[in-house]
Amino acid sequence: MTSAERQELKTRIEARIKLDEKFRRAARAWLKAGDLGAAAEAPLVTKSVDALRTLRSRDEHVFEVLDLRRKALERSVDEQLGRRREELLHAAQRAGCRAERRQDYDHVDCFRVDYRRTRVNLKLGSEKWGAFDETDGRRIFDRIREARTALDAVPFSRDGFFDTVQAAIRTAAAKRIGRDGKVPIRRLYPLVVVERQLGDSRFLKEPSARRFGDYSMCQFIYDLARFGASGWSTRRGARLSSQTPSMREVAADRAVTLPVLEGTRPGAQIAVLWIDKVQPRISLARLGPPSRHPRDEA
Repeated sequence: MTSAERQELKTRIEARIKLDEKFRRAARAWLKAGDLGAAAEAPLVTKSVDALRTLRSRDEHVFEVLDLRRKALERSVDEQLGRRREELLHAAQRAGCRAERRQDYDHVDCFRVDYRRTRVNLKLGSEKWGAFDETDGRRIFDRIREARTALDAVPFSRDGFFDTVQAAIRTAAAKRIGRDGKVPIRRLYPLVVVERQLGDSRFLKEPSARRFGDYSMCQFIYDLARFGASGWSTRRGARLSSQTPSMREVAADRAVTLPVLEGTRPGAQIAVLWIDKVQPRISLARLGPPSRHPRDEA
């Protein structure tokens, strides 16, 4: 569509806008949007066509031009959708990023990628990361890399993370959440958020909503996966232990699945967390030979 054709159409639409509120909202949204690309423009044009179709009195020229535009956009979107997943996987492979194609979804980096028409849904383990409209696989990969960079940008220390979780488990015990020190992970998460804030000197100096740092469930399970990547024990003789959920707990959304940071094995499923003390192993070589009893020498 040339600029002159668009201007003529705009003039006719603006004349019609005064007559119908529904069409006014739909058409104005499209006119203000500008060049968004086929995936974003198509639903706006479709809404305008649908609103115009219901009018008894309408400008047939406007209707025909918009309907032709809608069909052209839908064809363009269909072509882009046919290439989208291949473009995504090729972009990941060129970047040396882990990518695996399944029947209805893809695994790229540490994210699961689901598709519904132009809608793209990203999941990190069991948690929803975000959703957006995109038909270009290369742009989807850019969004995935941005998401991974954001997760990695949050400072992480194994000892610091363990201390925070340990403090949250103690708080849970004081509030009688869980049993025998074993705390359901989704009930533990808000306590972890609070304990993180208690370790923030800026927040303690000025405790306000502005100082309260965001710590999402996605970040929590990502940090949990980062901790577990080097084993679940600490250098101080303690171990972060977990319980695999039952089918009932999974169905009730009381468990989480950790993202896979390396390799292709499925992420661990966790329903409950607690801390065990690890008994140090004693080396017989360090003890030396057994001492002799005086009777043995007699």
